[in-house]
Amino acid sequence: RAQEAVAVAAAEAAADFGCRVSVEVGLMIEPVQLDPSTVDSLVRVCEQSGRRWRRMASGAAHDGSTMAARVPTGMLFVPSHRGVSHSPLEHTDDRLLVQGAQLLLAAVLELAPKV
Repeated sequence: RAQEAVAVAAAEAAADFGCRVSVEVGLMIEPVQLDPSTVDSLVRVCEQSGRRWRRMASGAAHDGSTMAARVPTGMLFVPSHRGVSHSPLEHTDDRLLVQGAQLLLAAVLELAPKV
């Protein structure tokens, strides 16, 4: 939908300015479905932690997108300062990294008997 919206907006702008435009897709990575059981476990440990959390989608091509075709996969994100991510300016407080690692460990321990 985003690709189509960009193409439409570009065509409209070109018409407004009396010029031509072409839109070419340079890279298309298909979304992957994460393992529902793994995601459910991550949700449970986040709920039980009493910490603020939210479920979110990621548009980034993480290792998880490659691994999901081979093994049950889920992803757990921790917040970066000012929301800056995938940048040399990215920073996450150590306290949040430790909390994320603790939640990940709890989910792994919950899932381990199922493997």
